[in-house]
Amino acid sequence: GINAEYGDPTSDSRFRSLTMSKKVVFYTTSATGMLQTKKEITAIQNLLAAHKIPHETVDCAQDAARKEEMFKVSNKKTLPQVHVDGKYIGGWEELNALNEDEQISSVFK
Repeated sequence: GINAEYGDPTSDSRFRSLTMSKKVVFYTTSATGMLQTKKEITAIQNLLAAHKIPHETVDCAQDAARKEEMFKVSNKKTLPQVHVDGKYIGGWEELNALNEDEQISSVFK
């Protein structure tokens, strides 16, 4: 089944084309001392994993160009952020609300 083959979706384009057509980007940072930011990053990682949503992770602390790209789309410098097909979806609060309303799969798939 598909779960047995679940691995790193970025290394297997066949997996991505089988499961979804949308490109999901998770903007995060490795350079934060803020406990709340760390909790939100972990919560989003867990949510994406629980729903088996393939995504690209961008560490804005390591990639200034991608951070600027994120800001141009969302007009927000706060992290973490999730974008789908080049559109800003939100941070933890927005994703959690979508999950609680059972709308999360419609956003990502």
